[in-house]
Amino acid sequence: MKLGVASAEQGLELGLIDQTGYRHQVEELLAGDGEDSEYRSISGARFLKAARSGSEAPAQHRAAVLPGVGAIMVGKGDPMTEVLSGVGLARQLRKLRHNDRIEGIILRVNSPGGSAVGSDMVWEEVRKLEQEGKPVVVSMSGVAGSGGYYISMGAGHIVSQPSTITGSIGVIFGKFDLTNLYQWMGISVDQVKNYPHADIFSLSRPLGSEQRKRVEDWIADLYRKFVTKAADSRRMEYQDLEEKARGRIYTGVQAKDLGLVDSLGGFDAAILELKRAMSLDEDTPLELDLYPKRKSWWEAALGGDLVSVIRSSMPASPLSRWTLTLIRKLESPGAWLLAPELRFR
Repeated sequence: MKLGVASAEQGLELGLIDQTGYRHQVEELLAGDGEDSEYRSISGARFLKAARSGSEAPAQHRAAVLPGVGAIMVGKGDPMTEVLSGVGLARQLRKLRHNDRIEGIILRVNSPGGSAVGSDMVWEEVRKLEQEGKPVVVSMSGVAGSGGYYISMGAGHIVSQPSTITGSIGVIFGKFDLTNLYQWMGISVDQVKNYPHADIFSLSRPLGSEQRKRVEDWIADLYRKFVTKAADSRRMEYQDLEEKARGRIYTGVQAKDLGLVDSLGGFDAAILELKRAMSLDEDTPLELDLYPKRKSWWEAALGGDLVSVIRSSMPASPLSRWTLTLIRKLESPGAWLLAPELRFR
């Protein structure tokens, strides 16, 4: 497949766009040609407020919409860099499980995967919601691969876009060996350990043959658990699901044919599926609440969020930021569920 880009002028010549111009010219077009024509606008917030005030009685049924966006980590996420916290999302799902006002959940997933531990935390909470009678419908966006599929597979119904990249049921492990780098920099590292394999994750030692065998056994066990849980969730035999796993990725259309997702469509299709799961008619009003709820300034200050925002906004060189990010990643090697990156040319 070949993809090309075009400038605005070329797009105009090719008929891809109708006109080029500036913002004020767009406003003039929207105002019309009359003498008394005037461009007037309304913000999205004011429009929604007016729409709510003029609507009928509030819906009797409520559901929650949660974003599952970004690479999955165990600990604290960062929406600015699209990092999904397994602990945070699992906690939010647990709160919704105990929230009597919420009758169902739509989990909007757009994630290439990440930490096996963080993914498993979210999967367990999705499973618990289904067990306790609160239906969960997953709406897959651009990518729901590996860990992104892991957090989705426990839902009662999975809706995928036809072009969604999904599947990639597999496990990888990475460990950096910085021995040569340390030698080049003139750094020597001494170790004291009370167990032969205590340095298995050390950045200053390569894996020994016995350590490599232990890591391979560990990864194989994680893979078996991933496939087992996927097979149980999709109501398949282990062998049937395993043949579709092995790290393979699929489009939404292919995943539907293989039984990895239930139906094709966008967010509107997910709403309809949730209504069916809640035993509601398609025309029954359903109020959707976006979670997590936005914090007030005071809540952010008390929770320490404001301090972290101020700290992150302090000037720092790109090299120092890159170095700190790399060190944090290298400090915690482990098993990862990651879908490969695809590029079309």
